[in-house]
Amino acid sequence: MFLAQSAPLYGTTGTLYGLGTHGVQPGPPLPYGHPDTGRFLASQQIHSLHTYRTVDLDELL
Repeated sequence: MFLAQSAPLYGTTGTLYGLGTHGVQPGPPLPYGHPDTGRFLASQQIHSLHTYRTVDLDELL
């Protein structure tokens, strides 16, 4: 199990909407500030795990 000590927000995941042959499609995770965020319907926030340590369940209890 991982115990996060630092997990800042990275971006979002969801569906990318656009014109063209592809139409509506699931998109890859986009970082905040990406140019395509205006056409992106976000469904979840994504955190970037930077600092963590491995712990046993007994240690948490």
